[in-house]
Amino acid sequence: IPFNKVVIPIFKARFLTKAQEILPFLREMIIKTHMLINYYILASYNKSIPGKIFNQKFWHSICLLLGDKVTVQYYVQRHRSFLNLANTYNTFITWHPTSIIPIVNLSGYSICLSTACVTISTIYTNYYVKTYERKLRKYLIYKLSIQFSEVASSYIIKRI
Repeated sequence: IPFNKVVIPIFKARFLTKAQEILPFLREMIIKTHMLINYYILASYNKSIPGKIFNQKFWHSICLLLGDKVTVQYYVQRHRSFLNLANTYNTFITWHPTSIIPIVNLSGYSICLSTACVTISTIYTNYYVKTYERKLRKYLIYKLSIQFSEVASSYIIKRI
């Protein structure tokens, strides 16, 4: 749908100004949130990933944490499954001090941020489901190849 058909001409300039104000902020916020959570996952490599990571509310609250709207202590109290997040967050902020992006003088960003967080949670869900499926398939082929060593592995692969 063309932009000119969606937005009434008298609101066009106002909309474009607001979009130009919010979009760079959102882009930076989402990138830094990805960096923090990817670092958290890498730092917690020997632990399972909490299921909340696949939830939009989780991503939104991490954005608020990086937006300096909530403290890390408050966040950890509310989300007990992320106990080592405080240490990970403090280390991350030490290495990347510009990752704190104070949310000041921005109105109307919340809906855009929530929508972006839905997309992020879907991306992470799809990634882990697809990765899990591939790993499970390889594991099954490996175990079946051991169990049925007389059967050609190409036969097993075709059947799975």
